[in-house]
Amino acid sequence: VWFYSSVLNNTGRMHIYTPPGYEKMKARLPVLYLQHGGGDNDASWTTVGRANFILDNLLAAGKIKPMVVVMPMGHPSPGFHMEPGIEEDPYYKQLFTDIMPYVESHYQVSSRREDRAFSGLSMGGLQALNIALFAPDKFGYVLPLSTGYFPAQLKTLEEKYSGVLKNPAINSLRLFWIAMGGEKDIAYQNGLNVNALFDKYGIKYQTSTYPAAHTFITWRHNLYEFAPLLFK
Repeated sequence: VWFYSSVLNNTGRMHIYTPPGYEKMKARLPVLYLQHGGGDNDASWTTVGRANFILDNLLAAGKIKPMVVVMPMGHPSPGFHMEPGIEEDPYYKQLFTDIMPYVESHYQVSSRREDRAFSGLSMGGLQALNIALFAPDKFGYVLPLSTGYFPAQLKTLEEKYSGVLKNPAINSLRLFWIAMGGEKDIAYQNGLNVNALFDKYGIKYQTSTYPAAHTFITWRHNLYEFAPLLFK
């Protein structure tokens, strides 16, 4: 899907999955925003990630509710933004200002917080962490995969945003599910460090591990595991 971005004054792109039979469904569906990793693009989850096949099979087995899945481009502008916060990276403003309103006006989806989920892997997982901490009012479910702030960023988070870490709205998430690819995942230690900080501030979360390292083998399994947990 191509859309006009008022934030960047250009044309953006995203991939959108709709469940089989979507055209005949009358109810508004929940929506999962599913983000790729650094250096990848909005096609990654449906090519290497096989997300559409995973979801089709889960739906056919009666294990998930029908949902729309939005896979945006996570690099709307050049460069990597790995810092905590949602002000520096135009991705977040584009998500809230352009992408979500477009989806909710062009697709049969609910706009209720409890009907929205956000997940991402690696760099997209950092985006998920930022969503959970800095915009917990937007989504009911947040699921970071194979990710974690680096030590310098973690220090910035605690020194600059300690008030954010104490925000009780974070614990109003219906599910905050943090997954890693085992000890061979290159983000493993960063993930442990983030969890320790969350423990310090009383932030509630669940964890999961699938030991296939920092690869789509892990992330395919993550999707298969967490999709049935959504929109209960």
